[in-house]
Amino acid sequence: MALTPKQEIFAQSIVEGMTQSDAYRKAYDAENMSDATIHNEASDLMKNPEVTMRLNALRAPVIAELEITQKGQIARYRHLSMQAEKAGQFAASIRAEDSISKAAGLVTDRLDINHGGTIEHSTFTPEERAAEIARRNQEG
Repeated sequence: MALTPKQEIFAQSIVEGMTQSDAYRKAYDAENMSDATIHNEASDLMKNPEVTMRLNALRAPVIAELEITQKGQIARYRHLSMQAEKAGQFAASIRAEDSISKAAGLVTDRLDINHGGTIEHSTFTPEERAAEIARRNQEG
């Protein structure tokens, strides 16, 4: 079953970046509706399987065009690292190597914010993350 013209306008508006409520207002006569009703109606539309399928179809080419693969990103960082090293730019090479580790999931950034307002930036390996999670679960 095809979408109604209003459902199509709603779907197109969502893909263009509108909020669900604004897309609903654009597609439907919502002048006398409360914001809560508009929100509920828009939410119901988003749950409609046909609308969901249309949204996926509209988004697919954009996602495919913009998709960055992990393998491609690592290859790019590797190239940049080698070029920087050849140019004697060792700090840039190290930053590229750090990016490789992050892209590969070997290291993850972490910001620790304590209640005194201090922000501490650190990195940790997946093993360290698992140990930290286990420690917090035992405490909690």
